[in-house]
Amino acid sequence: MLVQTLMRMGYLCHNPDDGTYMPSLRLNLLGGWVHDLALPRSNLRLAMRALGERLGLSVILDQRSGRYVQYAHVLYGAKDRKSQVPIGVVRPLIDTGMGYALLAQLPDDEVCAIANVCLARAEHKSPVSSLRQVLDIIDKARNAGFVYSHRLQSANRASFSFALVTDPAAGSHSGLMALAVAGTRHDVAARLSGIPKAVNE
Repeated sequence: MLVQTLMRMGYLCHNPDDGTYMPSLRLNLLGGWVHDLALPRSNLRLAMRALGERLGLSVILDQRSGRYVQYAHVLYGAKDRKSQVPIGVVRPLIDTGMGYALLAQLPDDEVCAIANVCLARAEHKSPVSSLRQVLDIIDKARNAGFVYSHRLQSANRASFSFALVTDPAAGSHSGLMALAVAGTRHDVAARLSGIPKAVNE
């Protein structure tokens, strides 16, 4: 019961392929305020806050959990309702822009294996219906370095997603986390030209 509760609350990640559980980023962030006080200039949450304030949009930190992406931490924009981005929720990697930002960091054989399982299981109606569609989105993500999505989210929502790769030589462990800047489709589109510059800075 404890493990299931911690998983539902987003403090554990479950990989259904091998039945393992791992502590999530959300668990790590539970005491992150202590780090904020001790090292105020070297914290991802502070960078997320600065990005959100600069763009006026929500900033979402997510992580890969097996075939899924999980929302680990969200800083909500002024216009966003908290119910729109539920912390702890998991979604198949092929169903979200953040999922594709993570998938783009993986080798093609791993992408195909994940996508085939997700497509075969069809846990709910997916925005993609074939491996070809998945690979086309992956190609665009690799070429652009980000994923701009307004068809994979809820109606009238859009996001700009990118993987956080700290060490390109880290192999399959790179791209474990991603960030997304999200909001209404109108608000994200209006700021789209300035988002890459803000992210890089």
